[in-house]
Amino acid sequence: LLESPLPEEAYFEEDLMRYFPKAMQEQCKTAITRHPLRREIIATVVTNSIVNRAGSTFFFDIAEDLGVSERDIASAYTLARDVFALRDTWKAIEQSTHLSVPVQAEMFAATASFLEGVTRWILRNLPLPLDMERARQEMLPGVREIEKNAAKLHSPATRENADATFNRLKAQGVDTSIANKIASLEMLSSAFDIIAIAHSTGLGISDIGKAYFALGARMRLGWLRLAAWNI
Repeated sequence: LLESPLPEEAYFEEDLMRYFPKAMQEQCKTAITRHPLRREIIATVVTNSIVNRAGSTFFFDIAEDLGVSERDIASAYTLARDVFALRDTWKAIEQSTHLSVPVQAEMFAATASFLEGVTRWILRNLPLPLDMERARQEMLPGVREIEKNAAKLHSPATRENADATFNRLKAQGVDTSIANKIASLEMLSSAFDIIAIAHSTGLGISDIGKAYFALGARMRLGWLRLAAWNI
């Protein structure tokens, strides 16, 4: 990453700022942005985020499978993490100290699997080198709309799966907001497909989403996706 343009990109300035205590972020912003180790700090923070949240093989598996640049893998991961606000989810899981370690590990694993799927989608479908800010502006409103209207978009099959995940996590003591987030990951894994179709057709997110999940249920694509993932 140090040999790539990534540490110079404005998008990653937030990662640079987060490296420092909040008081310094507020009082020394200009000095931080001019830090002599700016590049090294950004590359380290991004690398740590990938390894800690997606696993040590994530980066290399995608590089081998897709043949894309290191910069684009890291950028696609970061975009997926930010658009779906996964930092907030991870923080909420970490702060749920009343939960057993296996339950927490299950939820972290669910977000890691989700991240890999979305990262691969970005790398396969968006123009490379990835324009981070443009992609976030194009995708974020659609993701928020899908999250807001999820209950209306579900097919009977996706609703059943989401409800089963939610109820199982609740029974294990997971707070409602976190259980909802984890239960929604299956639906959100298709968010970029829905948004892309909406952009290309000019139709609304809700209309596309309803048709997408209804068709998926009719053709049992959820089962097919799960079977392929488990091969």
